Amino acid sequence: MQTLTRYAAGYVLDFFRERVSSEDFRDEEIGHVLVPVEGDPRITRAVRRLFPQAELRSAGPGTDLWRARRMPFDVACVAMRGGSVRSRLIPLLSGARHILLVPSPDYLYRLGLRRGSAAMYWALIDRFLLAPIALLWLGVLAVGAYGSGLVGRLRAAGRPRPSWRPTRVLLLRLMPTSVFVALLKRLRRDFPGIRLAALLASDEGRGQVGDAADEVILARRVGLRGLLRRLRRGRFDTVLLAGGADYGVGSSYLKAVLAARLTPRANRYQWETGQPLPGGPLWRAFTRAMLRRDQRRHGGPGLLGRVALRHHYSGDTPTGPPIVQIGLAQGCNYHCLFCPFHSPTAEGGHRDTDLPRMSFEMFARLLGDLKCMSTKAIDICGDGEPLMHPEALEMIGLAREMDFDVTLATNAALLTEARARRLVDLGVKRIHVSFNAATDDIYQRLHAGAPAGARRRIIARLRGMADYAEQEGLRPIAVEFSAVLNRLNMQQIPHMVEAAHEARAGWFMLILMGPVPGAEGLLPRADDWMLIQRDLDRALARARKLGVRTNLDWIRPGASAQGTRAVYERIPCHIGHEYALITADGSVMFCCQCSRPLGNLHEDSFREIWYSEAYRGARQQARELPRTREQLPSCECFTACSHVVVNLEVQRKLRGERALRSVL
Repeated sequence: MQTLTRYAAGYVLDFFRERVSSEDFRDEEIGHVLVPVEGDPRITRAVRRLFPQAELRSAGPGTDLWRARRMPFDVACVAMRGGSVRSRLIPLLSGARHILLVPSPDYLYRLGLRRGSAAMYWALIDRFLLAPIALLWLGVLAVGAYGSGLVGRLRAAGRPRPSWRPTRVLLLRLMPTSVFVALLKRLRRDFPGIRLAALLASDEGRGQVGDAADEVILARRVGLRGLLRRLRRGRFDTVLLAGGADYGVGSSYLKAVLAARLTPRANRYQWETGQPLPGGPLWRAFTRAMLRRDQRRHGGPGLLGRVALRHHYSGDTPTGPPIVQIGLAQGCNYHCLFCPFHSPTAEGGHRDTDLPRMSFEMFARLLGDLKCMSTKAIDICGDGEPLMHPEALEMIGLAREMDFDVTLATNAALLTEARARRLVDLGVKRIHVSFNAATDDIYQRLHAGAPAGARRRIIARLRGMADYAEQEGLRPIAVEFSAVLNRLNMQQIPHMVEAAHEARAGWFMLILMGPVPGAEGLLPRADDWMLIQRDLDRALARARKLGVRTNLDWIRPGASAQGTRAVYERIPCHIGHEYALITADGSVMFCCQCSRPLGNLHEDSFREIWYSEAYRGARQQARELPRTREQLPSCECFTACSHVVVNLEVQRKLRGERALRSVL
């Protein structure tokens, strides 16, 4: 209801405000200006530029609202963002001659119209009479088109035919030259005898494109009339707009769409890396691009954006996972009591040298697949300690060369000073440190195999890494701390937040412990959860004071003896669209808490596994959790799911804050 009210208010005020400049106040004497006491300080500087001779004042928190009309101000400014309701009411009630609405430092609007009552009446007629009639007429046309079958025929015409055999293709480049040239070569290889023409907006990469295409058209050299002539003479049967999704809805994208639409008698598609040829219909890609722009403008998905997101999460995903977790080595230098893989009670002992490691060649092939599938981020993690792999830093360097955002998950015991500086030089975005105790004795008990004083050395090493980045003028690595909640550390949650702050970590994450054979005594008991909830409140207050972000608010629904069952009885799991895990032996897992592999990289490529029937079935079963209330086979959905935060965030995007509060 709050969102609907905000949209309705913006809808009405749109015609009752006009942008102002210093010329509008040239004939008036502006002596006193009321500026917001809260909000963006850039607004004050913008008002100073507009009224250089005026005296700027602000009303303090103790100002009486009912006496605000007696304030001797010529202009009062209302900040549309930031601040409280009181800070907006004071300028509105101040009795100033001019009231300015300031949505941002670059835009200042006058509340009211200078054109008199005629403009106001026309605005009312347009907004409340003509616009509803137009919308009603469009609705009637849409219903008629759908009932006549025209929509179905348009959809069928927009789908690529199985017997697609292009002869003359025009490609419009909106992607890097190297990827565009690879697309040209692929088309020439798959369709021998095809004739390719490339439309470029600049000279960048013209030589490479000219070697792969039969004809190169520079749009800025031929002009609009010449371009239309070339498009008509080309007699193209297919137009491919190559790229666009990763570059936003800018002027270049809109010009490329217009050029594609002006091509007569052609099938039009938009192709992205990772899509099968020829790609999706252009009208559908353009609609999704406009929805993405709507999402960016509103700071979150609007009504149409939510419809598009629900369609995305209700079906099979058309692109690769945004985040992929890759295990380099299954061996570990620690044998933590709560670890399901390397606990002293785990099956198979601790022959770390016999455990598999991912080869550099497999890692490189995997990165190639992920790059084509539009994956943006890689987490170097897995079942063991990544830094035990002898080529770990070389693999991270390769991922950075391919422009992936890299996160390293480690216990940091093997993070030497040289390695820490190397990670900063490579531009690693984030380091996730498993740090499960706030005192040395608890740390030694939980982390079997940890040398004496390891906890203190890790904190010092992370601080030194931040100091090195600051000294060299490089981007510092964001440090995250995580802790697995158990009976030994359940009363140290506030102190672990303080340890994260001491190591200059900006994020602290609490993870619920899952069942570990032989370590059942570490699981919190039913009577422990009241104490845990109290410590969660203390830790959250401490984190806010220190400026450390946490997931403690999100973890509360699962912080009970029932585990995370209560969450997934209300919301589905969408992790099959957001994430994938590849272990060091090449197994592709649905989730880090599912032990059943869906494929192996030794047999198939990751792309083939991601679009396989097994993966589709797992996604469908995860989406139906609230209805079936049966967790996935070999998974821990109802006991200690570590992806609760991700799924709650997806639920917020799909349903809004109000629906999310009903779950929490």
